[in-house]
Amino acid sequence: MPFKTIVALVVFCDLIATWAVAQPLVPTDNKAEADIFATGAMTAAGNADTVYAWDLKSNYPKKEWPLGASANHWFVFSPKLEFVANKGTNANPDRLSAAGNLEMWLFTSDVTGALLPNVVVANVLGAEFDRDRVTKAFAVQSLVRGVFRTFGPDQQLDTLGFVPWLEAGVETGKNFENKLQPDGSGTIGRFYAGVNAYQRLGRPWIAVTGIHQFRKPFHEEIFLRKSETGTDLRLSKDARHYTEIALIINVQKFLSIKPTYKRGTLPPAFNYLDNEFSLALQFGAKAQSTLKK
Repeated sequence: MPFKTIVALVVFCDLIATWAVAQPLVPTDNKAEADIFATGAMTAAGNADTVYAWDLKSNYPKKEWPLGASANHWFVFSPKLEFVANKGTNANPDRLSAAGNLEMWLFTSDVTGALLPNVVVANVLGAEFDRDRVTKAFAVQSLVRGVFRTFGPDQQLDTLGFVPWLEAGVETGKNFENKLQPDGSGTIGRFYAGVNAYQRLGRPWIAVTGIHQFRKPFHEEIFLRKSETGTDLRLSKDARHYTEIALIINVQKFLSIKPTYKRGTLPPAFNYLDNEFSLALQFGAKAQSTLKK
């Protein structure tokens, strides 16, 4: 199937999701649970190039429906759009993803003694590009995510709450084009594991978040690392890591100031980001579920 046809089908499926009754939005400064998320920073001058950094995500609107009369388990369908762009650094981690997201939420609190209220089985299917559309891929991510309870005084998030997520699965698909191969590297197959952590720091308006993702390709995939000594562009099966640590300072209901540290690579282009520091304004919101327990 031609790549453009696949993209068109994915966009069409995303548009179908707009018939869902949109849930109300509530604030969140946790990137992992946000359904609408945006950070941005830009600098421009008459005698210099424009420098910018954007990180945008949308999993909204959502359609929920229960599995069975008790509503202990339910399905969630949504479009999933992601856009990361950065101009002004030696490495360019730009990526664009347009996908459909289908999740099955399982209420597991009775089995785990409230340690793990929900287990999520998620499947994300869609197209991935870099900003210049040199790298093109179609990917399917299938994973299981453990959504743990809030740890802290009285199990409340207010001041010292800590919330971890763990997830693991596989990523499959096809690479249609990359910087080394006009016809692409072909079959995509990777093991994926990730951890997300959120920790309040004694006040309800300040927190630290951490994300680490690990990918181990089963087939050779593109890798690019730029440095002062040269450019490393090659195909390999080497493991890929991505780390993001941020301090979140809440300044308004949906808005925060966000100093962030990033290092590592993300699909589809796997451009290596080497110790990036940024300061940006963040908007975060999540859909208020009518079924989640």
